[in-house]
Amino acid sequence: MQSLFRPEAIAHATGRLDGAVLLPAPRAAWGVIATLAAALGIAAWIAATATYSRPQSVSGWLTPPDDVARVVAPLPGTVVALLVAEGDQVAAGASLARVAGTDRLGTAASRSGIEDLSGTVQVVAAPIGGRIEALTARVGQSVSHGDTVAVIAADGELMAELLVSPRIAGLVATGQTLPLEYDSLPFGRRAVQEGTVIDVSRTPLAPEEIGRHRTAVGGPVFRVRVRLPDQRVLTEAGSVQLRAGTLVTAVVAGHRRIIFESLFDRTR
Repeated sequence: MQSLFRPEAIAHATGRLDGAVLLPAPRAAWGVIATLAAALGIAAWIAATATYSRPQSVSGWLTPPDDVARVVAPLPGTVVALLVAEGDQVAAGASLARVAGTDRLGTAASRSGIEDLSGTVQVVAAPIGGRIEALTARVGQSVSHGDTVAVIAADGELMAELLVSPRIAGLVATGQTLPLEYDSLPFGRRAVQEGTVIDVSRTPLAPEEIGRHRTAVGGPVFRVRVRLPDQRVLTEAGSVQLRAGTLVTAVVAGHRRIIFESLFDRTR
């Protein structure tokens, strides 16, 4: 019996669902794909070209050009008079205080006056000219030989002296501007100034070479001196006179690195 349909027609009707199926993508999907591709491209460009730096903090203090002098008691005894006040300007050799020595019985010598106590009362004199930064003794206070009576800052403008580790020293150069934060101002105030680096020591200093501040460091450091824009600083409470010994924190910008390099280093 002859078929009503040609074999070719029957084969086409049987296998009409074979082969790849193409579904048209909506335009919104193409928009999302294009947006994601653009975002990835921008992120790759930023990672390959943008740079960043990690700031480093260093510490120091304010000091006059010739540092400070600590005036000590010349003998054990009792402070019978203070002849200056904090903030006074004094010349080298000026009288700062009188100390009455202790007699052999351990009692304080009479305080009737230096004329009656010849040989038992000594005048404490200023070794340098400058400003009285602190009076650590009070009238009637007992002192031992070598106890600090007063602190004198030498004449001249204060500067910031920073101790910088060898790892950070390469980031500091003469003429560079550094933000300085003072954190030991009266009434707990804090303030910030912009200082200029005027000197960086060429060789590192050992802890024992840093003088009275040697306990502040644990290894070799470079000394960095920074000029202040003003000897007074503005705080919430008003203008404050800066004083020798005020603690300072400076921020040094680190080496600039490409973001891609940093990401690559972390994956190694």
